[in-house]
Amino acid sequence: MHLARILHENNFKVIAVSDSKGELYDSLGLNIPKLLDKNSWYDRNISNEDMLGVEADIFVPAAIEGSINKENARNVKAKIILEMANGGIAKDTYEILDKSGVMVIPDILANGGGVAGSYVEWISNKENKNYGEEKEFKMIEDFMAIASKKVWMRKEKMNTDLRTAAYIFSLERLEKEIKSKILNK
Repeated sequence: MHLARILHENNFKVIAVSDSKGELYDSLGLNIPKLLDKNSWYDRNISNEDMLGVEADIFVPAAIEGSINKENARNVKAKIILEMANGGIAKDTYEILDKSGVMVIPDILANGGGVAGSYVEWISNKENKNYGEEKEFKMIEDFMAIASKKVWMRKEKMNTDLRTAAYIFSLERLEKEIKSKILNK
């Protein structure tokens, strides 16, 4: 619901939404403010399985782990999956999506903004400073831009998918920190 609202506010055309209670689809675009205002979010007019086959630029599994799996991955028609749910794509499914030409922005990267926000909050508390909302959002945006760029560079360098690249980048950072701590003691 919140993602649909944010996307709509940023001029994206939201053509389908679903949750555990129902699904909605309109190829011309849903009236998100009306849906939120009238509490008509749950009028079912498409099945969850059919939702995967909707022709869209971006598909966002945002709630249920394993909602895209090896049984239904071939039905995905979107060009990009933004994996907002933790584990929204089952582990054995990435190769199928990759071979189908679907780019997956993995949960580890898609949800990184929340982790970055927690880090900014921790720094703010540790330094006893109030940066203000605007500066904190800018710090999070900068952090995510740098992380995304570095993950993309690993993807290109290693000729792999974004999930593997994100893990490689994370492990490289961890290795660097561990070596730094060991050598500085």
